[in-house]
Amino acid sequence: MDSNVETVRVTKRAFALSKKNTLLVAAVVLIAVIGLGVWLAMRTRPLYPVMSGGKYGYIDKSAKLAIPPQFDRAGLFSEGMAAVAVGNRWGYIDPSGKLNIAPQFDLADPFSEGVALVGMGPKLGYIDKAGKFAIQLQYDGAGQFGNGLAPVLVNGRWGYVNKSGKMVIAPQFDEGGNFSEKLAVVRSQGKFGYIDGSGKVVIAPQFAAAGDFHEGLAMVRLGARFGYIDRSGKV
Repeated sequence: MDSNVETVRVTKRAFALSKKNTLLVAAVVLIAVIGLGVWLAMRTRPLYPVMSGGKYGYIDKSAKLAIPPQFDRAGLFSEGMAAVAVGNRWGYIDPSGKLNIAPQFDLADPFSEGVALVGMGPKLGYIDKAGKFAIQLQYDGAGQFGNGLAPVLVNGRWGYVNKSGKMVIAPQFDEGGNFSEKLAVVRSQGKFGYIDGSGKVVIAPQFAAAGDFHEGLAMVRLGARFGYIDRSGKV
């Protein structure tokens, strides 16, 4: 690969209570609180895909089986949903293993900022967590949302759209990466640099390869050597 661009593809009334009723309400509230705690624990428990007997399921941090193996492929959970494949079609499950979005896509990426990149045939678009299209299938290439923007490929050039599908940064780059820590790596005239959310070049294209920012640093290549830059572009 020429770059380390990540996961870019080429979806009130007052009343008084008797003592008996007060105890009843307290019991109901206690049950609700316990139920909410269990529900939150299930939602926040990290789960990881594993394969057994040719099928994928999920385990928790203690290696306890949380979702029995039943899928043909499986992705990591993100924002409470994970992409799974049944046969050649992808859908999404919740942490209980329930299929919230039926398998129907040729490809499916993790949810990011409330939407997920999906593909059907040669085109890509974005769905929300109800499985409805937030941005219709129309792109030849696309990436994940970050900083409210996602890279998309239109007529051979990369630009950036917002979650309503409006083109915010016009297609002009040879390659466009996902936003990470408010900067996105782009390629122009054979070199990699970085833009901000307005499309302004903040680190001039100068690197032979470049990656996303993590914890204030990004990996870059100059010549045959790799190093790291900060958000100002200083090595």
